[in-house]
Parts: sequence; structure tokens; C-alpha cells
Amino acid sequence: MKTIKKSLLLALVASTSVALAEGSLEDRVANLEADKALNTFHFSGALWTRYDDITASQTGSSVLNDHTDYMRLRAALNSDADVSNNIKVYTRFATSKFYNRWATQTPNTLAPNGASTAGTPTLPSGFVTDLGASRNEQNGPTLMLEKAYADYSPDGSKFVFSFGRLPTFDGPLTHMSKDKARQGTYASLTYNAVLDGLALSYNDKLGGGDFSARVIYSPFTYNESNAGFIAPAVPSNIHAPTPTNNATGAPMRTIDDMVTLMLEWDKDLGTAGKIAVMYQGYDLTDAAYTGADFHVTDNTGGNFGMVSGTGEIDVGVIAHTLTVEWDHFLGSNFDLGYSFLNSTVSNSGQMSLGTSTYYGIGATAANQSISSSESLVVLKYRVNNKMTIGTELLFGSSGIFSYDSCSEMLTGFYGTPGTSSNSFMTYKVTPEMTAVLGAVFQNYSALPMAFGPVTSSNRTIQTYFTSLNVDF
Repeated sequence: MKTIKKSLLLALVASTSVALAEGSLEDRVANLEADKALNTFHFSGALWTRYDDITASQTGSSVLNDHTDYMRLRAALNSDADVSNNIKVYTRFATSKFYNRWATQTPNTLAPNGASTAGTPTLPSGFVTDLGASRNEQNGPTLMLEKAYADYSPDGSKFVFSFGRLPTFDGPLTHMSKDKARQGTYASLTYNAVLDGLALSYNDKLGGGDFSARVIYSPFTYNESNAGFIAPAVPSNIHAPTPTNNATGAPMRTIDDMVTLMLEWDKDLGTAGKIAVMYQGYDLTDAAYTGADFHVTDNTGGNFGMVSGTGEIDVGVIAHTLTVEWDHFLGSNFDLGYSFLNSTVSNSGQMSLGTSTYYGIGATAANQSISSSESLVVLKYRVNNKMTIGTELLFGSSGIFSYDSCSEMLTGFYGTPGTSSNSFMTYKVTPEMTAVLGAVFQNYSALPMAFGPVTSSNRTIQTYFTSLNVDF
């Protein structure tokens, strides 16, 4: 009997040990999977707010005397993944908004039933679009895909292939006035915009520093606004946009090509600081604008409403930028930055809108090209490990083409034709939180480039701002 009891006890102990061992193995596997997931995904983000007090004035044939102020909020969430040793994926979702936007100024004098005679003014189409936000179906703050691209590099290769929504915004030298590390890859004076594309990079050592060469292909897509070019029920309806090229009568292109070349060299100079030198150039080939893309108000001949334009203009842009950044210049507390942009806009064709005829961007006649340049100088001094002071000086000529759709400044500072400055002070409240105070002065010699001739101007804009940024 004792033998049987002993045998049963040993069996119970053994089975319990096996169960415990199995449980431990499951726990270890679960922990390994959790560790792998944690090591694969990396999350970060930023929350930003800014207040701007803006005064604008202009004399002459077009008088401007205006004052306004705004508060804005921006939030971004990054999710990056180390998919494998060869593949990395980077994404960012972001939203940017004015504080409590309860209405937009969009006057509407059309009759509610769409009649061709003036009716009782209706509420602006943007009335009450924000206060419900994500809790209803109105057009509240919208989360946008700001960045989404993958990097692939074969084992042992110095080449990296990238595709998707690339980091073509917030590039150097815009980070200096925020006392931040470099945020984007491509020089912001060339373009500061969210662009999709394909890129091939080559990375190597050169002259004791790091060298990289990149070629980026960014196709610009022209979509027909009418229904029909993607019709699942009738596949044969997939076709090119209906407007035709004036010169050839052929259907409009659906893709216009932009190719960018970038060369960069970075070197740590030890006690003399760190230097980065970048060249960037791009060629946008004949982007097409048709009269059908634009509408003008026509109240002549008993008409009431909007009519389409006619004709077509092809616009090409070639730009070159040289950018230099030197942190801790010669071992001092100064950071220096310099960026030079030269642009040439080429126009062909013409377009009629109402009673006006246009020959392209900045053009006064058919087939006209406009070349211009601008320079940006940045000087920043590190007062201590928390505070910096500095200034950005911009010298822009009339006719400059600088595409800056992602600037934090509401007044298009980096594309100003004229002499401008941004004096700033940054203070790190904590390592994660930075406050910025600034004063921006813009003195225009001409208005920014648009359809029609370059227009001289004596416009001045003064902006006083403060912002607060938290990185997490």
C-alpha cells in the first residue's frame, strides 16, 4: 500500500513539474513574441501650438491695412517598424487646425435652390465645422497621412530603395529656428511640401565624412474631375482626361514628371563642430493647367454664377539649391546656416478666363521664362544648454519660385520676394518641451509668383508669435 501511495505521489509531482515546465515554456514564448513586437515597432509623436499676431499694410493702387491674430494646434503620431534587417517602414499621421473654428468666411449669395438669380444669402458652407470634431459627421479636424515610406537595402549593399510618401518637408534649414535636430531629408528652400515618389540612395564614406547621393522621382497626377475614368462596372471607361493639348490635339497627360537629384556630405570636425553641405536640384517637366480646371465669376449678359476657362498652359520648373549648415562653428556656441536657391519657370500656351488671358506663372507673353534667386542666412547662438537666440535673414528677388506649402508661418516667409527677417528665442522648458518667441518682418518688392505677370509691391507684414512644442 505504501508502495502504491509512494508511486502515486511521485507521479503527481512529476506531472505537476511537467505542467509547470510547459507553462514556463509558454510564458517564455509569449515573452519572446512580445519582445519581438516591441523591438519591431517604435512610436513617437509631437504636439504643437502657436499664436500669431499679424499686421499687413500696402499702399498704391491696391491698399492693404489689416490686422488679425490666430491660434493653431498641431498633433502628429509616428509609427516606425523594423520589418527585417533589410526593410524599414516609416509613417506619420498628423492633423493641424485653428482653435475652435466655428465658421469660415465663404460668402454665398446664390439662391438656396441654385437659381440663376440672386437669392437670400445663405450661411457660409463652412459654418460650424469644428466644434463637433470627431464626434459627428461634420468636417472637423482631419487626420492626414503626412509620411509613409519604406526603405529597402540588400545585405551588404550601399544602396537604399525607397517608395511612398517621402520626408520632403521640414528639411534644413527650418529646424534651426526651433532648436531641433534635422527633421526632413531635403532642403526646404527647394521645396517644403508633402510629396510621393520613388527614391534611390547611395551611401558611402568620403573625405573622412559621410556621403550620400539620391535620385527622387515624383510623378504629378492629373485626374479628370468628371466621373467615368475609373468605373468598375464598365472597365472600358478608364481613359485619359477629356481636355486636349492645344498644340497637338492629343488627350492630356495623366502624369507629369519631376526628378530631383541630391548630393550631401556630412563630417564631424571634432572640436571645430559639425558641417553638412547639400546640393539639390529638380526638373518639373511641363505640368499642365487647362482652362477647364479654373472657374471665374461671370455676371455679364444676364449670367449669374461661375464659368470655365478655355485653353491650356504648360509650366516647367528647374531649380537648384546649395545649402550649408555648420553646428558649433569653429568650436564656438554659434550655429551657421546658408541656403541659396535659383529657379527658372518656363511657360508655353495660353489660357482665357472670362475677359482675361494668361500666359503662365509670372508671364506677360506666350512662351516666356522667368529666372530668379533668393538666399537664406541663419545665425543662432547657444546661450546655455536650454536657451538659444538667433535670426533668419531672407533676400529674395521678384519672380522667385519657392514652393513652401508646409511652413509653420501663415504668411509664406520663405518665399517672400524682398528682404525679410525672423528673430527668435527658444527655451527648453524640459528636454521634451520647447517654447519659442519670435518676430517676423517681411518687406515685399513684388507679390509672390502666380498666374499672370509679376506684380511690384510695397507690402509689409509684421508677425509676432509664440509657440510651444512637446515631443514624446
